[in-house]
Amino acid sequence: METLGSLLLKAFGEGAVTKWTVLNEKQMGFSGAVVAEVEVVWSPKSEVASAAAPFRPTRLFVKRIVSSTPPPDAAPSVLAKHARDRRSYANECTFLRHHVPLLLARGIGVPRPLRVDVAAADPDAAGTFTTLSESMGPGHAQHAVIPPHRIRDVLSWLARFHALHTGACAARDLRRGEGPEADLWDYGGHLTMARRPAGEFERVDGSFRGFCAAFVGEKGGAIFARPDLPRVGARLRAAAPGIAAALAPSAENAWKTCLAHGDLKAANIFLATENEGVKVIDWQWTGPGLGATDVAYLVATSFPDAVLSSAEIEPLLRHYHAVLTGALPKRAVKYPWEEFWMDYRLSLLDFARWAWSVRLGGDTPAHFAQRREEMNLNLGAFRRSVPCIAFVAACVEEFLPVAERAAAGR
Repeated sequence: METLGSLLLKAFGEGAVTKWTVLNEKQMGFSGAVVAEVEVVWSPKSEVASAAAPFRPTRLFVKRIVSSTPPPDAAPSVLAKHARDRRSYANECTFLRHHVPLLLARGIGVPRPLRVDVAAADPDAAGTFTTLSESMGPGHAQHAVIPPHRIRDVLSWLARFHALHTGACAARDLRRGEGPEADLWDYGGHLTMARRPAGEFERVDGSFRGFCAAFVGEKGGAIFARPDLPRVGARLRAAAPGIAAALAPSAENAWKTCLAHGDLKAANIFLATENEGVKVIDWQWTGPGLGATDVAYLVATSFPDAVLSSAEIEPLLRHYHAVLTGALPKRAVKYPWEEFWMDYRLSLLDFARWAWSVRLGGDTPAHFAQRREEMNLNLGAFRRSVPCIAFVAACVEEFLPVAERAAAGR
């Protein structure tokens, strides 16, 4: 991989690594990042030179993103997407440099960053973003969905992560970056309506109706055969702006705003194979937000079909809430279950707005079958499991009256 030698030199000093071999190099679909594992051989005289990394992993992980400058005559939508993506790369570098050390100090599992390089003149220019970290190695594994017996481990990790900054995200220095980096997003998450193209949510009605028609008769999707269900799409579209406003960080909800991961799914979670350990990656969309948005996203993208029922989900949500409230700092305002339950329901509705307006439009059972065969972890269970997306649709129908009553002031 290009510049790897100089990256190792910057991270560990001259002569610290005597040999390296690039393994499993591949390009990621969404970001275009080139990632690889690197097997290294350490010099026995590297103690002083590599004092910044006192451990000696035999494998490292490198991620490199090259952000090019779009042509000046590109469509506004292309320019907007480029700016958003470019901003997300800088966001991850900011988080790794300025926030991961605190997570490590508090025992919140993340791969240890060893070097972060940002080569860009300003936030809107072309640039290269390179990170070097410890590799998860054979002691950790990714899963297509979180195994049922490990869900509480993941929710405990998430609750402790959220508790760390709950009520403190208004502080300017919490989000600050340096040099060509930018501050963290002022609002975490890639699916938030404020970050999506204007009017995109208007598609949800037609997309939802078409999806219901396409999935009538599918095993695990009996709900889509109900003649009244397609009308739910129009109600979700009407409620979407109010839901988005309620979830956005504001003076009114600052007391419960935390740092939200913004893209917490199975593909970004590594589970220890020998113990209950959890480590999480990918900080491109991390920023202030309500923790419930991460929880709802995790449920819809990464929970196995076996737990997708009200009877199974509520105890899991209560587990998250109990760990969260137990870990909150003394300065934090108490976060009652009822308040979290409301935020979770709104977050699930907001997820559904994005899912049907962006990801599920035109989908058929054949698309789902193809994704099950390919098993791309980045796509999420809601795009390959009919029982999963049927559960989301049922939640939309159940939760919409809550949002509608709130909008009406009742």
